[in-house]
Order: sequence, then C-alpha cells, then structure tokens
Amino acid sequence: MERVDNLNKQIKEDKVIIKKCKHPSTVSVLLNNPKRLNSLDVHMFKKLNDVVSDFNHKIIIIRGVGDKAFSCGGDVKSLHKYITQKDDESLMQYFDSEFKMDYAYFLQNQIPNCALITIYNGIAIGGSITMSIYSKIRICSENTLISLPECKNGLLVPSIQYFSNLRDNLGVYLMMTGDFIKGEDCVKYGLADYFVEHSKLVDLQNELEMQENLESCHKICKKYAQNIDVNQIRNKEYIKDLFQLTDFNTFWQNINQKASQNQDLKLQKFAQHCLKQMNLSSKISIRVNYSMILSSFDSSISFNQFMLLQARSAINLTKLSTDCQEGLKKAVIDRNYIPQWSHETVESVSQQEIDQILNDETQIQSFTRQMIQSFDDVNNLFIQKQNYQNKLIDSII
Repeated sequence: MERVDNLNKQIKEDKVIIKKCKHPSTVSVLLNNPKRLNSLDVHMFKKLNDVVSDFNHKIIIIRGVGDKAFSCGGDVKSLHKYITQKDDESLMQYFDSEFKMDYAYFLQNQIPNCALITIYNGIAIGGSITMSIYSKIRICSENTLISLPECKNGLLVPSIQYFSNLRDNLGVYLMMTGDFIKGEDCVKYGLADYFVEHSKLVDLQNELEMQENLESCHKICKKYAQNIDVNQIRNKEYIKDLFQLTDFNTFWQNINQKASQNQDLKLQKFAQHCLKQMNLSSKISIRVNYSMILSSFDSSISFNQFMLLQARSAINLTKLSTDCQEGLKKAVIDRNYIPQWSHETVESVSQQEIDQILNDETQIQSFTRQMIQSFDDVNNLFIQKQNYQNKLIDSII
C-alpha cells in the first residue's frame, strides 16, 4: 500500500514521468502538467534533456497525460512574468534550457539507431513542436490539433527551418496565420507520419514499449495506422499561391490583391481569412518571422548556427519590443484583452527594427556566449552518445 501511495504521490508531483520498458534501451516519457495542458517549464526542459542525454536511451516514446493535450508548448505564463517583472536571469535560463533541450532532441534523431517517437494525443502547440517535429515516428489521431500561434503572441516561431521546407508553402502558411491543423491533415501536411484512431493509442503505445529498434516500431505503427491520401489537402493550390516566398512587400501585395479580386470567390474568401489572422497578429513578429523564414534557406548557415540565430532573435523580441507582453497578456491573463501592438500595419515596421532584433547583441552578449557553450556541450555529448551506440552494435555483431 505504501508503494502505491508513493507512486500516486510521484504522479501528482512529477511533471515528467519516466517509465522503464521491457528493453533497457527503450523508455516511455509522460508529460504530466495537466492543469496547464502539459506546458513545458524550466524544470521540465531540464528533465527532458536528462532523458535524451542518457547514453542508454535509444528509443524514447513521449506523450502527454490525459486526452486534451500533448503539450500546449512552453510555459508562457511564467515567460510573461519574467518579461513584465524584468527578471532577466529567469528569462535567460528559460530560453537557454529550452533551446538546449530542442537541440538535444534534434541530435537524438540524427543517430542512426536512436529515435524519438511522439504521440500527439491532443493539442500540440508552439514549443512542444520544436522538441518533437524531427521525431522519426510521429503519431496523430482525430483529437490532434497542431498550431504555431507565435505571431499572435509577439514571439518567434519555433523550428523555422523544418516548416519552411514543407511542400507547397504549407509551413509558411502555418507560421504566418497560426491556423490549427487537425487529425489526418497533420499527416497530409508532413507534421505526422501515422494516423491512428484515438481509441487505439493506448494499445499502440503498449506494443511500442515492448520494442527495442526503430524497424519493429514502424511495423507496429503500420498495423494500427489508417491509409491517408497525402495529396488531398484543402486549399492546397491557394496556399501554394498566397504563401510563395518572395520579398515581404511582394508577398503582402499578392495576398491583398487575391483578397480583393472577385474572379475566384473561394480564393478571395481564403485570402481574406489569412489576412484577418495576420492582421490580428503582432506586426513586428510577422515581419521578423518572415525574415527568418527567408534566412532558413541560406545554405551557408549550419543547423546549430541557425538555432543560435533563433535563440538571439527570440530573446530580442522579448527585450526590444513590447508586443510579446501584449500578446502573452491575451494568451494567459485575459482572453478578452485586445493587444495594443507597437505597429498598426506590417508596412510600418522598418527594416532597421527587423535587423536589430535579428542581429543586436547589446543586451544579450552573455546570453549569446552561454548559448554557444550550451550548443557545443550538447553537440559533444551526442558525439559521445553516438560512439557509445556504435560500440554496442559492434559488440553484438
């Protein structure tokens, strides 16, 4: 009885619950912060980082507690507090822990015989996507809702490199509008690999926890998954047209022109919807994120260099603009609040303001040095992990 009580206490207190599986190299991770829809705070960032950094953890299966959410992303309620109270130490720690964890989970999926398996068992928003989007297996159900609402919060969109490369400009559309993608559409958009009925997720996970290699995990997923026609995407041709990457002024003129024409009323209606969503957003966030999308195609910038650029831009948006305070106030304090954005139109945002957020290090030099060191530490750790896993394979052979 005492052991049961202790286990129940652990489940109530631990925001990240780690379960050992049949094989020591496979672990199951449960995000356990249901009161905040499994939002990720600094403690959770660090614990998740510890899980993926363990040399013995080859297969990591992750989902959120309950049926409502995988995770609604980073703990933006705490983030709002750090920003408004000018608590720079906590703010820097938040971003350092988040980006360090994100980079670690990316590297986990680069090791040939290692993988993250993500079960999107509900809402998956913003920062939770950064950790999971590079998973070698991503599972969605009819309850899955994926969104990138950062522009509406005055923040930087996560995983810009991944979303920029989605076919037919689908990722650019998601980043700019924050629209929700639901259920099997997640597979069509390239955000999930398998669609499994929600009622079968528990059985699926139980079988996955019995596996010790990626190939057998794929076989299990195929057994449960439904076939999805990835070419049947609603408004695909409109998205491809409206969100083609050019300079921002050309992009903005195109979407406004399509919203005002009347030859194709369906296109007009969809363009008007997209414009409405972007006009509800922080104008400086729209402009900064669009610039970052263009930068993501620069082949001279490595993945970790781009991660550093994202980290710098993310924290500069919180320090050089008041929009994040406005957007987060609506998101976590008062849902009826109307944000008072610093700019009324996207055209009024100057290139100088954008460049300052992307490049300025006046207030964050120590943070930049810390992030460089953090990325180097994570990179070196995963070189060691890959070498360790390779030795295990050699010993078996």
